[in-house]
Amino acid sequence: MEDADLAGRVALVTGSASGLGRGLALALADAGADVAVHYHSSDAEAATTAADAEAFGATATTVQGDVTDPESVDAMFEAVEADLGSVDVLVNNVGDFDPRHWEEIGLADWNRVLSTNLTGTMLCSRRALPAMREQEWGRIVNVGYAGSEKALTGA
Repeated sequence: MEDADLAGRVALVTGSASGLGRGLALALADAGADVAVHYHSSDAEAATTAADAEAFGATATTVQGDVTDPESVDAMFEAVEADLGSVDVLVNNVGDFDPRHWEEIGLADWNRVLSTNLTGTMLCSRRALPAMREQEWGRIVNVGYAGSEKALTGA
């Protein structure tokens, strides 16, 4: 995030306890943002990511939640707002993918993929937008899974 100055901004990165989300949270912290590290079940990893974000001088917190559940999303945002302030930067990084061939994926598995990738993005974005509009500044970044072609090729 070279040349970015996010001092005084609050960033929430969903799915940021590990992997790409962790890298994004740390890059935002390095750019000056205070960071909310979201996790669903990896609380120890989230705590490590938050500590690493603080090494950049950021204030960091962890927040647990299920992005597919509207009440959980509200609770996530309320926790971030109480700890850090309103969310200025939302990175919708949570996403699920089933690498099996299309004909092997059951409807329940397909609905889980849609729910995490689409419904979660909509619920988090919808919750973040009012504060962004009120302050006339905000950024929402949606991350997609680059390996989705595997369902077609079986690779």
